[in-house]
Amino acid sequence: SGGGDCTVRVWLLASGKEVRRFEGHTDSVFSVAVTPDGQHIVSGSGDSTIRVWSLESGEEVRRLEGHTEWVSSVAVSPDGLHIVSAGGDDETVRVWSTPRGLARLELDAARSTMQAAQEMQEEEVDSRCLPELVLRCFIVEDAEVVLFRC
Repeated sequence: SGGGDCTVRVWLLASGKEVRRFEGHTDSVFSVAVTPDGQHIVSGSGDSTIRVWSLESGEEVRRLEGHTEWVSSVAVSPDGLHIVSAGGDDETVRVWSTPRGLARLELDAARSTMQAAQEMQEEEVDSRCLPELVLRCFIVEDAEVVLFRC
């Protein structure tokens, strides 16, 4: 869980006991995700950062910076190779390469999603924006399509 005390916490569901606390964010934590391999926790905060934490050691292993405002949501791709983050007031969605910690794609909600996709030169991307303002970003890698819903 994340909260207004700037920490991320891991709890035992059966007992409700806290088993680990991650400290380092300087503002509220709005979103938390666990990597598919169960080795890391990803958190998004009001300090505009995404942090990756080792569940085993409790240490911060990576800090992703690029949002200009608070990070409202984070998710990890099923293969664990990408982190998707949504910014609150900066109105962007970013797709990060987990191994390198680099932003691979930035989608600006103020622009057409297809325009943002056309600007990508390193990825083969097909993006569609639905009338309900639900953004679906399809990244094609090795003939496999990975779907993120933000």
